[in-house]
Amino acid sequence: DRLRIGGREFRAIEAPGHSVGQALLYDEADALLLSADHVLLKITPNVGLWPGSDPDPLAHFVESLTTLRALDVRLALPGHKGLIHDWRGRIDELLHHHEERLGHIRAAAQGATALQVALAIFPFERFTPHEQRFAVAEALAHLEHLRLRGDLRREERDGAWRYG
Repeated sequence: DRLRIGGREFRAIEAPGHSVGQALLYDEADALLLSADHVLLKITPNVGLWPGSDPDPLAHFVESLTTLRALDVRLALPGHKGLIHDWRGRIDELLHHHEERLGHIRAAAQGATALQVALAIFPFERFTPHEQRFAVAEALAHLEHLRLRGDLRREERDGAWRYG
C-alpha cells in the first residue's frame, strides 16, 4: 500500500468508478496527489458501464469522490489537462455535475434505450465513433444507477433494454 518514488512516500488509494482497479497515489507529507483519470480539471472522467464490469460504477465513483474529498490536497496531478489546486472545489463540481446529469437522464428515459438517451444528452454530431461509444456507456451507467436505486424501471422490449 506504500510506494517510494523519488524520495517521496506515496500511499495507494483505491478509487473505483472511472476504471476497474484504479489507484491514486497520495504523498501526505506534501499534500500531493497523483489523481490519474479519477479527478480531472476541465473535463469529467468517463464513468461507463461495460460488459462484465462493475454493475454500478457511478455509485462507486460518487462514493470514492466523497471519500477523497476529505484528503488534504495542496496539488493534484491528473492524467489529463491542467493541475488541480482547489481539490475540494473540483470534487464538489464533479458531484454536482453527476446529480444534474442524473436529472437529465431521468427526463430522457421515457421508454428509451441507452443509445436514445445518449443521443438526447450528448452532442453526438461532434463526437468521434470512440467518443460515441463512451457516451453510450456513460448513459448506461447513469440509467443503471437510477434503476438500482429505484428511480427507474428497466424492461426488455424488442431485444433492447428500455428505461422509464
